[in-house]
Amino acid sequence: MRITNVSDNIVQLRGYGYDSMGTSFADYGVVLLIENEEIIRAQLNMYDRNISIVYLK
Repeated sequence: MRITNVSDNIVQLRGYGYDSMGTSFADYGVVLLIENEEIIRAQLNMYDRNISIVYLK
């Protein structure tokens, strides 16, 4: 994954490249919310399906 955006306490990453079957990893992304030097929320985005899954601490 590549870092696409960094703000005060949010880091956004997006996949790049292709797997062996030609499927793009750019269809996936991760957003991390950081507070007090700890990740308190992670969000998996599946852009091709318009779905987000949120993981809380």
